[in-house]
Amino acid sequence: MLTAWLIERLFGSSFGLDRLRRCWGGLAAAVAATAASAIGGWRLLNYLTARRRRFDDLAALLASDAVGIITVAPMVISLAKALRGAAARNEIWKASWRS
Repeated sequence: MLTAWLIERLFGSSFGLDRLRRCWGGLAAAVAATAASAIGGWRLLNYLTARRRRFDDLAALLASDAVGIITVAPMVISLAKALRGAAARNEIWKASWRS
């Protein structure tokens, strides 16, 4: 959610991966959100458990968040852009009756 908010804040709601600047901006938003999420989760684990978490636990949280965002986000962005550009159902219905 933080990544999506950052991207919308920086580039607006019509974000796409068609320009290099937007790709770098999306990557920067993913890095910022990953860091915030992983550090927050690591601190929460330290607070809730008796044993102190090591920095390799933080590295695991960072890696899992980063892989999740970098693999899923482009698919979701492309799907949203495709759905935004698709014709409405009633337009498709009307076009099929005209031909």
